[in-house]
Amino acid sequence: MRASAKLNLSLAVGPAIELGPRKGFHPIASLMAAIDLSDDVEVVHGARGLDVAWAGDAPRPTPIDWPAETDLAMRALSALEAKIGRALNVGLRVRKRIPVGGGLGGGSSDAAAALVVVNRACGLGLSRAELREIGTGLGSDVAFFVDDVDPARAAIVTGLGETIERVELEFARRLSPVLIIPGFGCPTGEVYRAFDRAPTRGVDEARVRRANPDDLFDDLSNAAELVRPELGGIRERARAAGGRRVHMTGSGSCLFVLVERDEAGAYREGLARALADCVVIAARFV
Repeated sequence: MRASAKLNLSLAVGPAIELGPRKGFHPIASLMAAIDLSDDVEVVHGARGLDVAWAGDAPRPTPIDWPAETDLAMRALSALEAKIGRALNVGLRVRKRIPVGGGLGGGSSDAAAALVVVNRACGLGLSRAELREIGTGLGSDVAFFVDDVDPARAAIVTGLGETIERVELEFARRLSPVLIIPGFGCPTGEVYRAFDRAPTRGVDEARVRRANPDDLFDDLSNAAELVRPELGGIRERARAAGGRRVHMTGSGSCLFVLVERDEAGAYREGLARALADCVVIAARFV
């Protein structure tokens, strides 16, 4: 199954919750959209385990150095087993293209795909609503990828990621994102800790809901540039070379620029020449 990457076209983040079982979590409002950069997730029958590797056409392979038990796709499999109360004699094969630590949601998308394909392959009969509920317990972005249709559609995501309102993006029919993938990732935890030192006053959901391609924003941008100062330099070089606003997705490090579809190829080539230390690819909304 294809596990698409996502862009946070706009991301509003509120101060961390101070009391209760969700202490330390951050409320958000985000306009999210899936793009055609994707991993592949398959079920392997008869052998419990994880076979994960970079696909041959991955734009920025990095070491796969995390234990299988911490991989979100495997955690999704374990969560399914907990839900049905029995072990499943299956494993997972993942071929990755989505960069790690880029804010593109690769791990969350893999987890969502694992929920869907294992449910289907093992005949568990769980509804998409039940799978989304399981996904919410795995990570704030997982439920977004468990849509009632494949692939996931654009959505306004609020709360702690559990409230998903599917929307139509008119500008997605004429605009395409050009992705800038630096040679480093941004650790999500460090970015949020930097954000907590100077948080916003609240979640600007109204601005997110306007879905204005000329007014996209990411409340984590400044924090990400504190964690990885070179990110700001890449953004400035991209802005100078391409003459357009450069946006960040999620907690970084990936950046994107929206351009007219018929200009995306030429724009990508020009930007790639100016950013020799980054990978630059033209993508499409799905």
